[in-house]
Amino acid sequence: AMQLRKRRMIERSLADGSTAGLKIAAVNERGLLCDDYRRLVWPKIGGVSVYETSPRPSMEEITQHAYYSQVVLDVKRSLKRFPPSIAENQRIALQDKLVFMIMRVLMKNPELHYYQGYHDICVTILLVLGEEVGFLLVDKLSCSNLRRFMDKTMARTADLLEHIYPLLAHENPELCKFLERAQVGIMFCLSWVITWFGHVLSDYDTVVRLFDLFLSSHSWMPVYLSAAIVLHAEKEILALECDLAPVHCYLSRLVEGDLPFEELILRARLLLEQYPPTHLQAEQALRKKQLNLSHPPPRRPPQHGHMWRFARYVGALVAGTAARKGALALAVLFFAVWFQTYRKNPSLAWF
Repeated sequence: AMQLRKRRMIERSLADGSTAGLKIAAVNERGLLCDDYRRLVWPKIGGVSVYETSPRPSMEEITQHAYYSQVVLDVKRSLKRFPPSIAENQRIALQDKLVFMIMRVLMKNPELHYYQGYHDICVTILLVLGEEVGFLLVDKLSCSNLRRFMDKTMARTADLLEHIYPLLAHENPELCKFLERAQVGIMFCLSWVITWFGHVLSDYDTVVRLFDLFLSSHSWMPVYLSAAIVLHAEKEILALECDLAPVHCYLSRLVEGDLPFEELILRARLLLEQYPPTHLQAEQALRKKQLNLSHPPPRRPPQHGHMWRFARYVGALVAGTAARKGALALAVLFFAVWFQTYRKNPSLAWF
């Protein structure tokens, strides 16, 4: 009965063009039910038109791209992400399409940088939507939900992952302090978040169910789901020795078990409602401000007017050359002469 109601809801929302109705169906229990619905719904909730077109680069252009070799290596290593029932020649064809899709996005958006794990998201979308519509959705996500992961550095990604600790602190302060004492940091959930769990989950149905959720929710939802997973295992974690090795080992394998993902999704949605990203960002800004107040930056050495800056300038001007020592000595001597003159005649202080 529940499945029948869900089907009617999806079909009615598709007929009415209600994106809001489709998103509600996607996040609620069991998501969009099957890939037949996902082919129709994902482009709509992702904000892409199946009638869009984009230039296709030539293979010569693709193979000359800086990231081409890395993409090919990662795709070749992603055998487990393809259905085991498909023939080898079909799998090879899908891998070629995956490489082409990824390179097409990178070439269209030169400001984006490929990261290991990006292909785990792309392959799921390729398997559901096919190459052309899949490219349109991946292109859109790469400039929105996944944008921070595609920076030149991981700084903004690390900043996002740090927000898992305030969530844990709100729900279970003891667990949060335990993880901080164990110094496990954020690396244990890195692959969860940046691959939308595609790299760490082997069950295809669970992966696409999570994609239903992530496509229909705030871009931080993978972090909230990560927090829900850790909170679900709070008793087992607190029973461990409070040390980096055992705690990190346990956390890194946590999603390999049989987890009740529908319950975890519900808890993640409640966490997002109780502690929205703006709330967490404000808390983080306040913590940084308090940290700066308790550990102020070292005071700069006192400056001594124009003459002091002139002496430093003369020394810096010839830094790294053979004449450096002589120039520094000259600057010091010049400063000493001026200082003695200044003591006798303070009116020269402007110099």
